[in-house]
Amino acid sequence: MRFVPLADATGTLIPLTGEATAAVSYRISLVHPLLPDTCGIGPIDINLTTDQDGDYLGVPYSMDDGTVTYVNGTFGVPGSDGCGGLEPSIDGLIGLPAPSGNYVDALHGQFDTIFVGS
Repeated sequence: MRFVPLADATGTLIPLTGEATAAVSYRISLVHPLLPDTCGIGPIDINLTTDQDGDYLGVPYSMDDGTVTYVNGTFGVPGSDGCGGLEPSIDGLIGLPAPSGNYVDALHGQFDTIFVGS
């Protein structure tokens, strides 16, 4: 399995309030000798926040140490594609497609530069 970004991640940071967001889009390439090189899952788009998303609550950016904790409780995952007809077997094995409700809980980050609001 390889995680392949489809674009640069983007986001916002408001140091004064601690509000931060990040968005990433990627594809998971499924790597196995019996699968074609085109086999994978995606795109998977995740919009992270330091606010609340679904049942998950992030931690705002801290100007003291540059840390932040992101969450997302509402993203979906599509079924596999490009797998030479093996998509139903792959999807059945790992439960795809998965509707909204998948989650990223407590993704910790730290900014190298500490930004200070005014």
